Amino acid sequence: MTLQWKADDWARSPQAARPSLYRTRQLCSLLLPWGGAAFCLWLLLSRIDAETRQAMPEAFASISPIQWIAALAATGLSFWALARYDMVLHRHLRTGIAPSNAGRAGAAAIALSQTLGLGTLTGGLVRWKLLKGLTPFMAGKLSLAVALSFFFGLAGIAGLALLLWPLPALPSGRILGAMLLALCLGCALCAALRPRVDLFGWTFRWPSLRHLGAVLLWTGLDTLAASVALACLLPEPTAFPLSHLFPAFLLALAAGIASGAPGGVGPFELVLVALLPPTPAPDLLAALLGFRLVYYALPATLAIGLLLWPTPCRRPTDAIPTRLFPIDPTHIPATRSVPEHGLCLHNRAQLLTAGPSRAAVLRLPQSLILWLDPLHGPAPPALEMLAEIARTEGRIAASYKTAPREATRLRRAGHVPLHICDELLIDPQRFDLDAPRLRQLRRKLRQAERAGVRVTTTPPDTDAMARIDRAWQAAQGAARGVTMGRFCLRLLSTQKIYTAHHEGRPVAFLSWHHCNTGLCLDLMRHLPEMPQGTMHLLVASAIAEARAAGVTRLSLAALPPQSGPRSALAVRLLARACANPGLTRFKQSFAPRREPRYALAPSHLALLLALADLALAIRAPERSLPHQDHEHNAIAPRPGS
Repeated sequence: MTLQWKADDWARSPQAARPSLYRTRQLCSLLLPWGGAAFCLWLLLSRIDAETRQAMPEAFASISPIQWIAALAATGLSFWALARYDMVLHRHLRTGIAPSNAGRAGAAAIALSQTLGLGTLTGGLVRWKLLKGLTPFMAGKLSLAVALSFFFGLAGIAGLALLLWPLPALPSGRILGAMLLALCLGCALCAALRPRVDLFGWTFRWPSLRHLGAVLLWTGLDTLAASVALACLLPEPTAFPLSHLFPAFLLALAAGIASGAPGGVGPFELVLVALLPPTPAPDLLAALLGFRLVYYALPATLAIGLLLWPTPCRRPTDAIPTRLFPIDPTHIPATRSVPEHGLCLHNRAQLLTAGPSRAAVLRLPQSLILWLDPLHGPAPPALEMLAEIARTEGRIAASYKTAPREATRLRRAGHVPLHICDELLIDPQRFDLDAPRLRQLRRKLRQAERAGVRVTTTPPDTDAMARIDRAWQAAQGAARGVTMGRFCLRLLSTQKIYTAHHEGRPVAFLSWHHCNTGLCLDLMRHLPEMPQGTMHLLVASAIAEARAAGVTRLSLAALPPQSGPRSALAVRLLARACANPGLTRFKQSFAPRREPRYALAPSHLALLLALADLALAIRAPERSLPHQDHEHNAIAPRPGS
């Protein structure tokens, strides 16, 4: 019984049950990096003979003041780039810390952690000390994020450097470079495809691709400047071309960081000496000693001074005020011009207020999308404000499914347009079923009538609708979302539902967004064994009822744009990629009028990335939206709604 109690106590609190063993383990974990560093230093020093040791002071003294100044300038540039890591990740984590304070604390944290070792712990403590209002948990989270992002950037830069400039001392350098670059690209692909990862009850949110690109840029500048600082301290800086020194420096830096030793001392020197061409030992060792003083000792001393006499940490005064709010029903007037805005209450769209404009915005992992025309006011002020918000969050601002009038305004403001789709519009007051162009529709309607299909608009049987939806998804694939409605009872309760019955049981249904300005088709669900013409009869019934109610605008939703020989290449590629012949024939049988819809962004690249982000979100909304989908509540309600 006593042994069992001690085992349970050890499982609950090892330091309480076996304090001596616990302290021993902790001490070993702290001393292990020092032991590795000492071993590497011993290997390095064992290769230094007495003559080299005697020549080192003279080689160190031969470093000229100009070389010291150049090395100091390169070190300053490197730490300026290092400070940008924290600025980027503060924006990603939305800490609200001013960029200048974040950069200063980040540079001090890195200066001390790279000198003292235990980088994540040391860096977290320094950031917590210097940034008032930052909790210890957030400081540690930020320190870990900086470390991981640096390894991501180092893998990408080292892989590219080894591919471009393979080292003679490393025959497999190109293979290693390709592996590192593949690792970097794999992380970027994960950030795009799985922006949120749930592990052990914790949610990990990848930085946006724009933030990852910034990390790569600052890592490249940081490491390049650091290698230049080392090169400046060599007796003949031109003796080592940067194409040789830079890849070797990156691998030595990675070895030093991976060892966990303070400053990477030992592994850094050992790897660098092994990879560089044969060099007079006194000169190289003197340059390494000078580099340690300039790049490690001096920044660490300045960081200690900053810790002792910290500068005031204030919240940013020039930050953009919050302009995005959750949408509630009062924000969507019944007189809105686009019935699809009814989906805003279910796809977690947010309301953007910018001067006279109010618009719906979709917040996606890589972008902020101005969806549809504004609820009120013109589009240019809204997209301009959205671009400012996107820059602060490392996202891309774009608009999607914009009508021609607003697209013209945005194009005049300098945005790049793309004809993304066509809205299919019908005027029920002018719809004539006897028109010659509706021959195919009349034939389909007769088939449905002969089969005995009847349409009702009475309150639907939700269980039967759920069975139809499951059968449809089993045949057609998983339902899409974000800009398309999904089977959600909360959403369906706000829509008009038309149900088709055959032999006394429901076989298909349609749902329509509706407002004072018209209707828009949303869900189309049916059983595989439904009679021919059933879906045509459902739409025709909706048109007839809309005509009786005096509705003048009914939308069959969108289709890919029609392409021809004179169409732009992007439009032709889009029409081919999104082609759905069956759906196109079905909607065209009603002879609707096509009205173009556009996507716009500040540049072609931004437009491409925003559309790719939106396409991923539509196809897999559970990966992009911050909630879990369920068949009966596919789009989760907001808290309190």
